[in-house]
Amino acid sequence: MIFLGFRSKEYFLYKEEFVEPLLAEQNITLFTAFSRSRVAAKNPNRYVQHLLEEQAETLRKHLSSHKNAKIAVCGSRNLCHNVRETLNIILGVDVIGGMAEESKYITEVFDS
Repeated sequence: MIFLGFRSKEYFLYKEEFVEPLLAEQNITLFTAFSRSRVAAKNPNRYVQHLLEEQAETLRKHLSSHKNAKIAVCGSRNLCHNVRETLNIILGVDVIGGMAEESKYITEVFDS
């Protein structure tokens, strides 16, 4: 499972050349959020944490059936904080904390 967030579809680079073939080859499901696109006008400010909330049960099942699964979060300090808070609610603080201790919850944070 991959959850990606972009401002608009124009920011989703290499989708056809790299991402779609990889997803098909690896049998991976992709979820995308576009926070500032025209499509988002119907549902403004749609972020990765909204996708995680919507797919909470699927995420729980995936993690329970894939014991070596990892969660990697890359983005601004605010994004990483919001995603962590959402995952704490969905999976539990102890689960996320345990994954972090086992290097299964990884973050790459940058200041925007």
